[in-house]
Amino acid sequence: LGPLEPPRTILDPMCGVGTYLIALRWVLQQRGLDSQHPSELIGVDLDAGSLAHMWENVETFGNCQPCTAILGSSSRLPLKSDSVDLIVADPPWGQRHSSHQYVKHNFRKWVAEWARVLRPGGRAVIVTICKKVFEDQVMPPLQQQGLLELEENIQFDNKGWTVCRLYVVRKPSAPVEVPVQA
Repeated sequence: LGPLEPPRTILDPMCGVGTYLIALRWVLQQRGLDSQHPSELIGVDLDAGSLAHMWENVETFGNCQPCTAILGSSSRLPLKSDSVDLIVADPPWGQRHSSHQYVKHNFRKWVAEWARVLRPGGRAVIVTICKKVFEDQVMPPLQQQGLLELEENIQFDNKGWTVCRLYVVRKPSAPVEVPVQA
């Protein structure tokens, strides 16, 4: 995050127990970027039990406000368009939660919805082992429509999952001219 302005609104659209949101709050606090105007943290998850654990984690960590937990779907986020500065997401990999087929079927819908709520210039950080799905099926149509641009990707080993990747995507600040195909 360096010398940049801290994000005002941070969303984890599949927050589970809130790990990424709490970690981001800690980073912002440690760097002195969250003292005068704390970033609003928003966690969305389909599972009420996970959101209850998120609140327990928020209370344990302390000083994590403002923080909102919303029971909802990443496919239909209850947020205004262009309202989020930063999205952090670790979608299910089809290992412990749901199936790989479910993830493959829904990944593009999820990311398109994340693009809708991102502000122009906003970024999403996405961690997944579904790199082929993300690179071949999710990003190309969104890039062709001018909705998202891939800024960076980093491959790393996650407990033997050597195909694990972290992607940074950005919503263009200005509308992108999309060529009309004949």
